[in-house]
Amino acid sequence: MALVEIGALEAIRRDHQIELAAQETGRNPLTCGVPLNRMIGRAFREDEVALPGGRLNLPCAYLDKLPGEPPFGPLTNRSGLDGMIAKGGTITSPGRITLI
Repeated sequence: MALVEIGALEAIRRDHQIELAAQETGRNPLTCGVPLNRMIGRAFREDEVALPGGRLNLPCAYLDKLPGEPPFGPLTNRSGLDGMIAKGGTITSPGRITLI
C-alpha cells in the first residue's frame, strides 16, 4: 500500500498539465494536508489510524500505460509513502497528524 498526497496530483496537473484522477492511483489511500515526504521513517497517527512512515514510494509503471501524457517521471519523489496500517480505525479529522 502507498499513501498518496492529493497535492501531488494537483502539482503534476499544474506543473506538467497531466490530469491524473484520484481513482487512477489504484487502491492507494489519498491524503490531504499530510506532508508524506517528511514522514519517512517516522511513525504517525491520524485520528485512530496509526501508520509507520515507510520509504518513499516509487511510481507504478502501470501509470505510463494510461491514456495521455505519462505521469511516471513527474511523480518521481511525489508518489507517496510506502507503508502498512499498524492500527486501523476511523479518520474524522483528515490532515491532523500526530507523531508517535
